[in-house]
Amino acid sequence: MASKPPFFFSPFFLILLLLPLIVDAISATPPFNFSYGGGKEGPDEWGRTYKTCSHGKFQSPINIMTNQTLPAKSNHPIFTIYRPAFAYLVDNGYNIGVKYNSEHAEVKIDGKIYIMKLMHWHSPSEHRINGIQYPLELHIVHEAADHSRAVVSILYKYGAPDPFIASLNPKLAKMHTMVRKGGGSPQVSLGMLNTKFLGNISGNYYRYMGSLTTPPCTEPVIWTLLSKLRSVSKKQVLAIRSPLTSRFRHNCRPIQALNGRTVKEYV
Repeated sequence: MASKPPFFFSPFFLILLLLPLIVDAISATPPFNFSYGGGKEGPDEWGRTYKTCSHGKFQSPINIMTNQTLPAKSNHPIFTIYRPAFAYLVDNGYNIGVKYNSEHAEVKIDGKIYIMKLMHWHSPSEHRINGIQYPLELHIVHEAADHSRAVVSILYKYGAPDPFIASLNPKLAKMHTMVRKGGGSPQVSLGMLNTKFLGNISGNYYRYMGSLTTPPCTEPVIWTLLSKLRSVSKKQVLAIRSPLTSRFRHNCRPIQALNGRTVKEYV
């Protein structure tokens, strides 16, 4: 009778070995330690684990120089449908975000539908406009049926409090308390979240082909940056940072090279 192969050759065991590498970068923490500072885990070292982070030609974020953008030949308004839905405030370890458990929101780009998966904040902003870095940036991440991705980005300047973040203030405080008590990577129920606080996702915008801004830096991703800045208070920025550890309270990836890419401006 032929002997059975060792257990480590079984398909199930191979799946277990590969599981840490089969990670959806949209919804999960990358399967290795990384940071936004210097040292062995900083952005300059991400490419050691994920080659796209260092060798990709469509990396994000970028600095958009408005005098170098290409005017779009025709206006393509951002068509969005954001409905109220049950949501959670989550601490991903490297950013604070909102996740949903239903397909309640979508954006149409060039006739293609992308479903909203989550949104999260980076502070200070990852993208820059004419070299200016802003205190906060919101990424609204969408995915199509073929798994292609599109991100709508909103930049914030200091000023009046933002209504959407204001609606989350009590939950941010609760999450901060949970983290201080050793709650790991907590999530706090937001109940039925009305995304009307996001305001009107429309108006002039910039568009270019880029990538995810955290490992594995997946390409390609369609980026749409609203050109109109929104306002946020300093207190709100601190509230978004507060649940994070010190290594991630400034969670912006450095600017990446354009490598000949064109940024289109839609007016």
